[in-house]
Amino acid sequence: MLNMKIYLKFITLINCLFFINFSYAKITEVNKNKELANVITDPVIVEVKQLLSTWTDRERLGTQFPQADFTISGIYLPAGNSLTVKVETLINPTDGAKPMIVLGTPGRDGEEWNLPKFTLNEGVNTIKPQLTGKMVYIRYVSENKTPSGKVRISFENTTEYIKHPLYIQGTTTVNDFINQMKEAPAEVDAIMTDNKYSILVFPSVSILKFLLPGDKQYSPNNIDFLLKLYERIMKISWDGMGLSDSDPNPLHHLPSTDNRLFVTESRVSLGDAVMNAVNYRIMVSNSDSQIIKMLSPTELYGNPWGVAHEYGHLMQQNNVKPNSMGEVSVNYYVVNVKEVFDKELGLPPFIRKNKSYWDNMIDKLSHPKEEPNYWRSSGDDMFSFFDQLRVIFGNDIFRVLSRIVREQGNQSLDLSDDDEKKYNLLSKLIEITGYDLRYTFEKWGMLKSLNPYYKESINRLIEERNIQPSSYDEVFYLVTPYSTPNPLPVLPLPLQGIKTYTNTDLQPTNELDSKNKYCNYESKTGDFKDTRDGKIYPYKTYGNKDWFMTNLNYADSESIAVPTDLTGQVYGKYYFIASSKNVCPSGWSLSSYSDWQDLIFFVKQNYELNDSQTIASLKCGGDRDKVTDGLWGKGPGSYSEQELINKVGFNMLPAGLYDSNIAGYETKKDELGSGARFKTENWFVQNFDKYTDVTSRNNRNSRHSSSVRCVRTSVNANNVQSKANFEIEIINENN
Repeated sequence: MLNMKIYLKFITLINCLFFINFSYAKITEVNKNKELANVITDPVIVEVKQLLSTWTDRERLGTQFPQADFTISGIYLPAGNSLTVKVETLINPTDGAKPMIVLGTPGRDGEEWNLPKFTLNEGVNTIKPQLTGKMVYIRYVSENKTPSGKVRISFENTTEYIKHPLYIQGTTTVNDFINQMKEAPAEVDAIMTDNKYSILVFPSVSILKFLLPGDKQYSPNNIDFLLKLYERIMKISWDGMGLSDSDPNPLHHLPSTDNRLFVTESRVSLGDAVMNAVNYRIMVSNSDSQIIKMLSPTELYGNPWGVAHEYGHLMQQNNVKPNSMGEVSVNYYVVNVKEVFDKELGLPPFIRKNKSYWDNMIDKLSHPKEEPNYWRSSGDDMFSFFDQLRVIFGNDIFRVLSRIVREQGNQSLDLSDDDEKKYNLLSKLIEITGYDLRYTFEKWGMLKSLNPYYKESINRLIEERNIQPSSYDEVFYLVTPYSTPNPLPVLPLPLQGIKTYTNTDLQPTNELDSKNKYCNYESKTGDFKDTRDGKIYPYKTYGNKDWFMTNLNYADSESIAVPTDLTGQVYGKYYFIASSKNVCPSGWSLSSYSDWQDLIFFVKQNYELNDSQTIASLKCGGDRDKVTDGLWGKGPGSYSEQELINKVGFNMLPAGLYDSNIAGYETKKDELGSGARFKTENWFVQNFDKYTDVTSRNNRNSRHSSSVRCVRTSVNANNVQSKANFEIEIINENN
């Protein structure tokens, strides 16, 4: 609890700053002007404008978890009751999307992905009884950036549902809300919302105990102020991420107010977790000592760390979050919240750790008893490195980092290689600060166990960016919030590096030239003509199988052109992996998992290679770690010398895996230049990446399309033709 002096200051701040008299125009639709206002009659009728999908906004922001794009209906469906819902379209959506009923609050009644969902059609819809009672929400969203639809939803069977307690800031009075809670059954939750930022869902008993008048221990008890605190936690976090609606680049605009944060209480204990966060929501364990941290304005204002930390999980950016930093990088923005609130409360400037801790830390860094490994340190110690950066360079270092991560693009959402995440983080810190931080990284043990490829990439980065040595480089690691070693000047230092992201690993402008330059077909066994379209494919015998030496380039009703190669001369076409259709010419079939195993075994044995050399020898097109016009992007995966590539002759190209839902590439590992993906059996693809020398196999979704290599039992299995006597072989498709 706050002491009396701070408590009185707290009261004054509320009276002066936050008892805002919100004025809301009476409206007749949900989300008009981005506000929530339910049109409630008997039966309950809600007019809903289509919202921007929270997943679309998450993609723009490059964050870990999305906020919620639900609309509050105002009703609760008791266990065993059915729901009759009438839908009238008022404005047709341009994307054809339909509204949906979602039963249950994310977290409290199950996670977003397993809550019962019901797509609504025009006219009357019936939702069957559920085993447990649930809050009723509406989800009517557009995955594109221009939601346009509007519907009227009527809940017809009024005897089957009840209204739940609902506090809408600026509309509902506290007394009205108290009466609603007193009249509602105990199992029915209550909702408090500010219409733009948060939706708080708690049992009435918790709200009455910790928030509303009646218990002076937790005064001042004001719902509006509590909602304001959640809004401010979010806005301070956004500022720490470099987000602003005044930014000329819309990529850096604030999260859409169509999407709000659910804050709720678990029905069971969360154990040691206390609070947690995932899609759509943050949630607190169902114990009084924890609930008070979310519902008491006094507690939340005095110690926002837990709530801000969980909200930080939603805002985390995965491609600078190595696996061991899951509970660390969230705190970039939490410190900002704590600093702002403490300053308002008249507390001393916030410093996370005391001087004794830092003295011990500097001694450990200066005189390590064993070689340090940062990635195995405690979360507290790991975040101390970022405390140090904050002292040296100020909070702007994290704003710029967050902006650059967004500018890397949505493919950065799924950097699954942990070493690449580490490299991405360390390299961006060097580029942003403009200083050679390698000595500091070494002192903290951040280069320990890092893939040698990425260590060398950091060295190359210093050279490419022409970052000159500084007299500060070898003392940065000695900086603490309590001391600044010589020869450092007054801190923070200005950032002298990059402010925006520039991709230096791009596909070459002329991909066909690169293919012709770095792929070779002279080792072919023969040529095959596809009579369906007259295209000729070189093939080669490996063991007892003939393989196309290029990807299939047959245009059927299911094929998709590679965006940068519409004719298919470089990469061939993409084909849906879920289709059972054999797109190969007659006499040839899709390469199966066993075909790939046989191929790799034969190449390894025949050319006397180890495992890494074998996978590398199958690639062609050039490696951008070695040549600027290569088709394979930079990465730690091996790439053979050209002589071996020519001998093996398989000529694998990194066409990636195409996602037809987004007309692009879902992840960085799937994008053009990052890897080769080949359709095999239904739903399965064989993967070859720039990140590794190991091939893998996994199943993907119906929206995904990949390259195809055709194979057959060799007609020359016992008498392999040489390149001198091959002949063009024509097989009629109808044979």
